[in-house]
Amino acid sequence: MRFVLPYLHPDGSKKGADAMRDYAERRVAKKPLGLLIDQFEEAAEGDKQPLVQELRAFVIARNELVHNFCRNPSFNLTSPDGVRAAVAYLDAQYEQAREWARIFRATGAAVFLALMERNPELTSKLAPHREKLMAQLSRSANSEKADLVIE
Repeated sequence: MRFVLPYLHPDGSKKGADAMRDYAERRVAKKPLGLLIDQFEEAAEGDKQPLVQELRAFVIARNELVHNFCRNPSFNLTSPDGVRAAVAYLDAQYEQAREWARIFRATGAAVFLALMERNPELTSKLAPHREKLMAQLSRSANSEKADLVIE
């Protein structure tokens, strides 16, 4: 989100390089993910709701894990049942995180490709990677184990 928003938002790159840097410094850097999702929703075109819903679910799950896991009375680590419940919860979180990583890798590849289409400078810089991005996008759509690697 921090990388994409300065290119995507109307107050960013559409107004020039200086505006993009200013937007990145003032509106993106050190902002919480929830606010970045709001900005993405405001700026993105097309059918963005499925991704926005996944991003919001990701934030909720992340906040639950980071802020509330230790307070959950079901996860009493001094009892065998509590430990089993905690491990089951963490396993479910891990599997969901793997799914989100797959979704975000595919989305990242698609965003890079879209940015390349719109920005001649990026097109020339990233041209050697275009085929890898296209392959990544295809693998991400068809595999849970696809990884985005740009060399």
